[in-house]
Amino acid sequence: MLLDPLPPEIVVWGARIVDVVQAANGRWSVRLKGGAVRECDLVIGADGAGSAVRTALTDARPVYTGVTFVELWITDVDRKHPAIARFVGRGTLLALHEEKGIFAQRNGNAVVRVYAAFKTSNVTTERPEQSLVGISTLDLLARYAGWSPALLSLITDADRIAAIRPIVSLPAGTKWPVKSGLTLIGDAAHVMPPMGTGVNLAMLDAAELAEAIVSAVNWRDAVRAQEQVMLDRAAPIAEECLRRFGEWFDA
Repeated sequence: MLLDPLPPEIVVWGARIVDVVQAANGRWSVRLKGGAVRECDLVIGADGAGSAVRTALTDARPVYTGVTFVELWITDVDRKHPAIARFVGRGTLLALHEEKGIFAQRNGNAVVRVYAAFKTSNVTTERPEQSLVGISTLDLLARYAGWSPALLSLITDADRIAAIRPIVSLPAGTKWPVKSGLTLIGDAAHVMPPMGTGVNLAMLDAAELAEAIVSAVNWRDAVRAQEQVMLDRAAPIAEECLRRFGEWFDA
C-alpha cells in the first residue's frame, strides 16, 4: 500500500550502506556495497541496531547486554501442535527463572515464535553469537533442565532454530551533535532491550518526522526540532527498559 504510489525506481532493494560522508557541496553521499553512490539533501538512518548511518553522527555503539536470545519457530501450530497453540494462546507467554527465560509469541499464519533467552559468559566480544555456532535443541534443553514439560515443548517441538540474537543496547540518553541533513530514527537512534516498546517508538519516530517535514517551511529546522523530541522521549524509556531487562535476568 505504501509503495503503490511510488515510481518503481524510487526504492532500491538489497542496497547495503557502506558509509555516509558529507560532500564538498554540503550534501550527503551514501556509498552502497558494490560501489554505487547516491547524493542526498537528507539522509534518515532507519537501518537498525548496526546502523551504518549512525557512524557519521556519533562514535556511540550498541553494547552487548550479556543476554542472548535463541529464536525458534513452530509452524502450522494449530493443526500440528494444538496443545502448544492453547498454551501460548493469542498473545505472548513469558517464563523467567534463574537468569533464563522462555518466551513464546503468536504470529500470523499459524506460527509461534519462541525465544530461549539466557545469560552468556562470553561478554568480551561484540558478536557473542559466534560462541553459539552449532548450538542444537539438545544444547538448549540442557540449559533448561528441570523446567516444566509444557515450557520445554516449545523447544522440542520447534521446527528449527531460526537465529541467534545477542541483545544489544545503546547507552540510555545517547545523543549526537546536530548535523544538518542527517538524522536517525528507531533502533538506529535508540536501540534498547526488547521490552515491547522498540517497534512502537520506531513507528512514532517515523510518523512524527514525516509530518514535521511535510508541514514545515524550513525542513532542516523541522528535522532538528523533531530529532530533539525523539531523543528526549527515548532516553527515560531506554533507561527503564535496561533496568527491567536486568531484573529479568538477575539470579
